[in-house]
Amino acid sequence: MNTTAMHPERTMHTLNSIGVAVCPYRIQHHDELMSELTSAGYKRVDGWRNEGKSIEVPFVDGGDKPYFGGGCFDLR
Repeated sequence: MNTTAMHPERTMHTLNSIGVAVCPYRIQHHDELMSELTSAGYKRVDGWRNEGKSIEVPFVDGGDKPYFGGGCFDLR
């Protein structure tokens, strides 16, 4: 999994302009996503933030906290 929009505190929905289109985004609460993957039988082997790709949700409290991240998971 890579380039997944995450937030450290909550899940939110927004729109993202990529220049030629506007895409809906679900920015998922990091801990909830990890819990869902664990419940589905996956174990996280490694995780990272994609520091070179930024994301910001203007006009929203906490909109400066989302980030793109990824991880490597094994199915137990």
